[in-house]
Amino acid sequence: MTIRDELLALKDSDGLLVPETVLEWARRHQRSALHAAINWDVNYNVVGYLLIQVRNLITLNIRDDRKAPEMISLSIDRAKEGGGYREISDILVKPSLRRVMLRDALQELDLLQRRFEELEELEEIWGAVVAVKASLTPKPPKPPKGKGGGKGISPSA
Repeated sequence: MTIRDELLALKDSDGLLVPETVLEWARRHQRSALHAAINWDVNYNVVGYLLIQVRNLITLNIRDDRKAPEMISLSIDRAKEGGGYREISDILVKPSLRRVMLRDALQELDLLQRRFEELEELEEIWGAVVAVKASLTPKPPKPPKGKGGGKGISPSA
């Protein structure tokens, strides 16, 4: 069986797939694809879990008065060993970082669209995303206007 097959077979009677159930099943079925896909090294998992907790602490606690995040992790930072977070105010004033933030936002919106594309109520939002993407796409240069020098049929012909 594939990982997908094993996961789908573990849904409960309400169709809910519960991560704790998956983990327990994989632990008991050592020859399964799920068991093979999970890193069972306790030291690796402890550090990974602690990093998840720290990321959550950063995300949940560094917020402004409106409860909006003040720091985010850009894709260029996540590509580095250890990653990192930047203050949004610092990102917005530096054009290169602002472009990365916008690109990251559009990628997240693409993921949301794939997840929720069946909801007709969101069509306006997806249209706005398309418009923003189109505004960022470089337009081909227009041919120079002027007399002569160009090939083609002249107006007097």
